Amino acid sequence: MDERELADKLYQQWSKTEDPQDPEWCQMIFDAFPQIVRQYNTALDEADRADHSKDSRECRIAELEMELSEANYINSRLRNEFAEELANVAELQSEVETLKADLEGLIAG
Repeated sequence: MDERELADKLYQQWSKTEDPQDPEWCQMIFDAFPQIVRQYNTALDEADRADHSKDSRECRIAELEMELSEANYINSRLRNEFAEELANVAELQSEVETLKADLEGLIAG
């Protein structure tokens, strides 16, 4: 008997019973109690597992957010370094062109 069937059966018996001292009703409660406790414990275990799973996922999300933040910082730093290096290369190319022109002038001269 699953949880819904048990609950339906208990409710049906309860709704038919006017006297809580009715032996049939007390026997029904007595017979159902172990199953109610088992189902309650199962529900608690499932809730604990869900909480643990949620906590684990939240921790993993925080770890990934930290990794992403670090990767973005490194990316930004590398882009700045790359831009500086490109500027240095452009400056060196300009110097090389100037020196070539000076050398050609000396050779021609």
